[in-house]
Amino acid sequence: MLSLVHLNLKVGSPVDEITLVIDQYTSQLESEQDDADKLNATTQADCDDQIATFNKNIGDFKRQIESLNIQITENTAILETNKKELAQAQYDFQETVKQIEAGTAQREQEHNEWAQKDYELSIDITTVEEGIRLVQHMLHGVSFAQVETKYNKIVEKLQTKGTRQILFKPLVSQLVQITSKFNYENVVKVLELLNNIRVGLVNEQTEARLQEEQAQKDWEKLLATLTAHKQALSDKIAQKQAAIASLTAVLKTDKKSLEDTTFNLSNEEENLADKTEACNAASVKYLTETGEREKQLEILARLQTYITEKLRPVQDYLDTRSY
Repeated sequence: MLSLVHLNLKVGSPVDEITLVIDQYTSQLESEQDDADKLNATTQADCDDQIATFNKNIGDFKRQIESLNIQITENTAILETNKKELAQAQYDFQETVKQIEAGTAQREQEHNEWAQKDYELSIDITTVEEGIRLVQHMLHGVSFAQVETKYNKIVEKLQTKGTRQILFKPLVSQLVQITSKFNYENVVKVLELLNNIRVGLVNEQTEARLQEEQAQKDWEKLLATLTAHKQALSDKIAQKQAAIASLTAVLKTDKKSLEDTTFNLSNEEENLADKTEACNAASVKYLTETGEREKQLEILARLQTYITEKLRPVQDYLDTRSY
């Protein structure tokens, strides 16, 4: 358009035609600038809105990532604690099972040993009671010949009593003496010795039975405690296994969320960068084009002033001379 003005000046077009061209071009530039201003305002408003949205999303993603990292760290620590507690509970459970098995085996062994000793004591007591009855018969006038067979059996039993040979040795000697020479006083002494031995054996058996009953009660009480502890450990193991499974699932979900959120953050940062770059480019283009229009408008204004001040008076003078 400036070249057109320049051409009109060069060929000497009338001033009115030149100023008309300048006015038209000025109006066109102002209209273009007005449109550009409106477009720029709309573009910048859109840029501000979208950039604000991107920044908000980026802030939200960063807070989510921070929260997820804290949650993952905390849950990982809790998971490790639960794993250690599970391992300890499993160890304690096995140790409790061993205690129950060992205690049961020991109690059975002790009971069997007691039962064997109790049986032997019962035999010994029965043998001594047979001896008492035999000596009582002799005191009541029964001859040795009548009881000799039973006498020999009793002596034989007393002589084969292993660990009780020392206890029964004096008794056997006394029994042998009364068979070789009957003496009432000696027989009474043998009877007294037999009664004393029986009392000792009965007392020993009674005490052993009381000890066995107490040992059985103590074991049943301990077994109940161990069984309850075993059940508590079993419950704890199940609880810890459930907690570990739950935490593992939560951590898997959180890590997937962290991965997705990190990916979304990266995309949003790229979107922000792209949008910022596009908005900056649009702003630069707007400022550049505005600057060019301002320069053109300034030139046109100067031309308009020049024509008005210089050329119009000349044109008016020539017009008056022509008449």
